[in-house]
Amino acid sequence: MTGDYLTNPQAYDQLMARMTVDSYGNQALFDSIQRLQPKSICEIGCGTGVISQGMVSLAERVMITDVDNVFLDYTQRKIGTDKAEYRIFDATQDTLDEQVDLIVGRFVYHHISDDDKQRTLANLRRNITRQGAIVLLDYFLPHYDDESQKASSVERFHRYRFSLFEGYPELLMLEQQTYELADDGEHKVCLRILVDQLAAANLHLSEDMLIRPDSIDDPDLFGMHLLVLKPAGIASDQFNSHNKNSSYNRIRS
Repeated sequence: MTGDYLTNPQAYDQLMARMTVDSYGNQALFDSIQRLQPKSICEIGCGTGVISQGMVSLAERVMITDVDNVFLDYTQRKIGTDKAEYRIFDATQDTLDEQVDLIVGRFVYHHISDDDKQRTLANLRRNITRQGAIVLLDYFLPHYDDESQKASSVERFHRYRFSLFEGYPELLMLEQQTYELADDGEHKVCLRILVDQLAAANLHLSEDMLIRPDSIDDPDLFGMHLLVLKPAGIASDQFNSHNKNSSYNRIRS
């Protein structure tokens, strides 16, 4: 399976079926969307539609997008053409035909090159309404102070993350780690870097929820976060974090 999941939708779906820990984040993401109550949603980087099907009933208008036509067609066949709008959309630069209340990205941010991250965040901000929001679910590396420490952070992250999946191929773990170290398709950063990029993109972090199963005792190593981003200067009381005391979330203080 190594490598195939990057270009083959069926292989990607098979991989996701084994990533049971990711389902904790999916549920938290849906809860966040329901709480925000948007009238219009745009999903970026839909992949194989892992969350797309669950979103089509959560807003009056739902747009499902990806930069890859193969994956977008796969998702459209899976969900159906009558339940959402589908389009090719490059989050780094494209403009929607009209602004939306909510943009959602599940495991998209870490596929955007470091050089394009800030530009992408600024472009997404331009595509949401003044009271809109961006919700990102993604993995972040353990904290590092400078680039000289990043390789160690990458190795810690991958070894710990894949230890959570029983029977997960060691080869695939090493392959993903290699991509990350080579800055080839995997571009995770620590949360500190994202916060700096938000300020430059005129966004602020309205909510940061750390997602993890109860069995994980070192949340810094795991690093799955649900983030709600708002345009800078917009009041965000309605988006304050809520701890539901559930098994899938832990709120960062």
